[in-house]
Amino acid sequence: MEAHHGGIPYLTEAIVFLLATVAIVPLFHRLRASPVLGYLFVGALIGPYGLRIVSHGEGVRVLAELGVVFLLFAIGLELSPTRLRAMRRILFGLGGMQVVISAVILAGIAYLWNFQHDIPLPVAIVAGTALAFSSTAVVVQLLVERNEFAQPVGRMSFAILLLQDLAVVPFLVLIGVLGGGGEAPLMSALGISMLKAVLAIGAILLVGYAAMRFLFPFVADTHNAELLTALALLAILGAARITESAGLSMGLGAFLVGVLLSESEFRHQVASDTFSFRGLFLGMFFISIGMSIDFLSLRTLWLPVFLGVTGLIVVKGIILYALCRLFRAPPPVAVRSALLLATGGEFALIAVSASAHVGLFSESLAQLVFAIALLSMILTPLLAQLGDTLAAHLERAAIDAHPKHLAAAEEQVANHVILAGYGRIGRAVGQLLRERNVPFVALDTDIVRVRECAAAGEPIYYGDASRIEILRQVGIERAALVLVTIDNPQVNLRAIAAIARHRPNLPVQARAHDGEHGAEQLALGASHVVLDTVETSISLAGHALREMGAPTESIALLQDSMRDSHQLRHPESHGAHEGKEPPAPSPAKNSDAH
Repeated sequence: MEAHHGGIPYLTEAIVFLLATVAIVPLFHRLRASPVLGYLFVGALIGPYGLRIVSHGEGVRVLAELGVVFLLFAIGLELSPTRLRAMRRILFGLGGMQVVISAVILAGIAYLWNFQHDIPLPVAIVAGTALAFSSTAVVVQLLVERNEFAQPVGRMSFAILLLQDLAVVPFLVLIGVLGGGGEAPLMSALGISMLKAVLAIGAILLVGYAAMRFLFPFVADTHNAELLTALALLAILGAARITESAGLSMGLGAFLVGVLLSESEFRHQVASDTFSFRGLFLGMFFISIGMSIDFLSLRTLWLPVFLGVTGLIVVKGIILYALCRLFRAPPPVAVRSALLLATGGEFALIAVSASAHVGLFSESLAQLVFAIALLSMILTPLLAQLGDTLAAHLERAAIDAHPKHLAAAEEQVANHVILAGYGRIGRAVGQLLRERNVPFVALDTDIVRVRECAAAGEPIYYGDASRIEILRQVGIERAALVLVTIDNPQVNLRAIAAIARHRPNLPVQARAHDGEHGAEQLALGASHVVLDTVETSISLAGHALREMGAPTESIALLQDSMRDSHQLRHPESHGAHEGKEPPAPSPAKNSDAH
């Protein structure tokens, strides 16, 4: 296929990408599979090793790299300097140990592994270190899709990924030195490269701070949204270019800009302006990865590729799990983080190309390492699902092994509210219930959150609200109402289904992310559903009307009217209670306001 059409470079390729994406990615969404898999499938299907609809992807790869840049910028917006300081222990401790230990062990395995001839030690070092890195783009995107970036598994995984990005500089220097036959002074080259990296990061922070203080307010004062967007893009791409010139990843520069903007008044506007760029380019990144799959090479190297992918996931997964536990991560968090990061990453693909360029890797070895890294990346979404399953088993085993923590709740509570999920919204509801002296018991599966809240004297217990035996322990037989505020949509639905099967007439109020999610909740047995988006709109409208001087009583009436018109109720739930059930406590209505 020609690279140019109608004077616009890569126009035909862009049309093909969009057609294939809108036809295939929604199918993966319907199958409840990760969109990342959909993009990878699109790339493999239309690429030079598939149907050959697109015969090359050089221009696509250039644009695709911007996807990772904008993704890391968005992550930086969520991580203020204060939060980064709080992460320093796992960032440098856990992240540093993961890179070093994984590189040493994988290099040792590569050195002992014969394919067609012995692998020299320098080549084994480069291959093992390259595979020690994980995929920032795939893992972070999965965490964002699953609303887990702010959860313990997200914080731990991202800290490791961020340290890996910082380790790129010395590794690239190492490739150059080993490729030159070891003649170049390693320490001198490392020192110069590290100095360049420090100067680049320092320049970004210094110039970025000045821009936040003076340039952004100056541009915002023009009230021109396009100018503010242009300035944000200039900051992101300029920082990416600076870090790339210093031998660092472009994404690291964009991440630093995001951190600088995270505590500014421009954060939300810039996030909104750059959101569409992130989605578009990130999709192209995953498509370009899918296009790189050489099925012919995989067919001739299937056995070493299979052994390599399996060995990489097992060895790296064990190392990561052990290190996460060493840093006191609960077993469910450790196993999920380990499986998310056990695969190879996009940096391994860069390292393979660089190693082949300096003569370290033969063509066959380069194809093998490339295939191991690429196929393991494709397996990341499936490993994330496996991690969920294993984590659920570990949580259930912990509950079964230590049932006493719920024993007291079974006898102490009656005519109470059960809060399934005790995150930000669940805790707000709990506070309202306490103020009205309404008894409640909360369940959550985040062990860190449970310990913190229990230490503060709150009635919370560790347990999965989708398990009947757990619900019995917190008095489901005597409860007046259940509020399901679990953030994860699938766990949310399982909890509603379990409650409805056990006590079909018990009122169940649930939080839904959108209308489709709410409809599923009603179908499974929820009696009342509150949409996140509707409540946010109602709250904002109330604040706006108060600022405009509207009477408080009229605002409250209007908000109640809007809630009544938008809330979803089961057709058979209007006041339907079991004859022996007490009515739902009236203060529970406050939960609608989150």
